[in-house]
Amino acid sequence: MFRTPHLRRNTSILLFKSMVLTLCFDAISRNVEGLNYSPFFMFSVTSVTKLPSSLVIVGLQDRVGRKAMASGALLLSGVFTVVSGLTLAILETGTDPLLATTFAVVSRFGVNMAYSSGAQYAAELIPTEVRGQGVAVVHVAGYAATFFSSQILYLATYWRAIPDLVLGTLSMLGAFLCLLLPETLNKTLPVTLEDGEHFGKKEGIWEFSCCQKKVNS
Repeated sequence: MFRTPHLRRNTSILLFKSMVLTLCFDAISRNVEGLNYSPFFMFSVTSVTKLPSSLVIVGLQDRVGRKAMASGALLLSGVFTVVSGLTLAILETGTDPLLATTFAVVSRFGVNMAYSSGAQYAAELIPTEVRGQGVAVVHVAGYAATFFSSQILYLATYWRAIPDLVLGTLSMLGAFLCLLLPETLNKTLPVTLEDGEHFGKKEGIWEFSCCQKKVNS
């Protein structure tokens, strides 16, 4: 998967995206301090977004495509993570943090969507003959990245917004890199490594499945 340039690029992006997704999913779930609500209450509220986010995936992923869904979900999460952190940092102590809490819930909603769509996207992009090993490596890399979750959250001791800025920036970077991946919806998926090398090679960064007719690649 790393021997040819195009497949190597796609694999590297999938690895980075998995690391960003899993790290942000874990850190955002833990990052509930400073909202003036019980951590148990906040964890429960943000966890409620799992079902709606899954329903959105079911309803939209086969309409807009894998690339648009993965990139859009990461961008949504990244923007609202940054806004939530800045709002909390700017608010005075004791102020009702309802606005920041709303942003945090939307951020969790976005990362839930990105996490769910990312799992399928990786399995479709990796060629069939190495799919088992490839998907395993992608997931292991993602879970390894959660090692940095607590370190990132600790940065809040210097300034409350730092963890959110770091996580939001990583999410938005991941959203951009997703645009470099080929679309898999309505395409003949790669079987061999050679197929993977040529799959979507001529596809443009702004080409989305929802904006073109169904064709085979």
